[in-house]
Amino acid sequence: MTVFTIDNLVKGYPKSSFKLRIKQLTLQEGSIMGLLGVNGAGKTSLLKLLLQITFPDTGNITWTKNSSQASDFIVNNVSYMPEYKNLYHNLSTGSMLSLSARTIPGWNSNKAEKLLSVFPLDLGKKISTLSYGEKTRLYAVITFSKDVPYIILDEPSRGLDPVMQERMLEQVKLASQEDKTIVFSSHQLPEIEETADTAAVIKNGEIILNDYLDELKSSLFLLAAPEGINPEDGSPFTILARRKQSGQNILLCRGTNSARASIKEPFKVFNANLKDIFLTINEGEVYQ
Repeated sequence: MTVFTIDNLVKGYPKSSFKLRIKQLTLQEGSIMGLLGVNGAGKTSLLKLLLQITFPDTGNITWTKNSSQASDFIVNNVSYMPEYKNLYHNLSTGSMLSLSARTIPGWNSNKAEKLLSVFPLDLGKKISTLSYGEKTRLYAVITFSKDVPYIILDEPSRGLDPVMQERMLEQVKLASQEDKTIVFSSHQLPEIEETADTAAVIKNGEIILNDYLDELKSSLFLLAAPEGINPEDGSPFTILARRKQSGQNILLCRGTNSARASIKEPFKVFNANLKDIFLTINEGEVYQ
């Protein structure tokens, strides 16, 4: 079942030339979608639209199981970790968790207790004195203790040391095993490759690619072409993006195995990993 569908969405911002333009984006139940893009690409803007924190100028976002358009659907069905961890600074860590237990729909006290062993915290410490990493650990306990079907995480490992980063990603995978659907943004390629089954690459407010990771890796390849020499029109593959590297053009292409086999000198073909895909899209010219 589809979790949500985005159709022809446009969102602009006052005093900024940036616009988010999403022609279509869907997510299937039970997936882990990695939203991948550089800083300022539009990841947080898209997540806030999904959460109804902001609203599109035109276009639609439809949550399949939302029978009304009331915002309480999000409150009761989605757990959200923002990039910037704004908490009640005058409370202690323990008081913040007690407040969360009383006010957050779907709070699971047993899970919260277990998560405190994963993300250890000094419960008597005032939030205003916490480091960024400690605030992230506290927010992780709050986010994963809300027992709901959908989880949205904005740069969840930001500010964490390598051990805590691994624990964060492990919680994402464990949540998926509990049949939860997760969307998380990142510009860390290994996080996406290790955790997500679906990747959406966003550049300048537009989704450039969106598919299962295995499908992206099997259907896309790199073609190295000497500068000034281009594939002929009518080639049995599609060029998605182009960038220059070491005096040659690197083309990101989509095609079948037979299309790859048909490519001859002076062109060279290479398999494309997620890093290759990301760099070619973000450092080069995209064809759509």
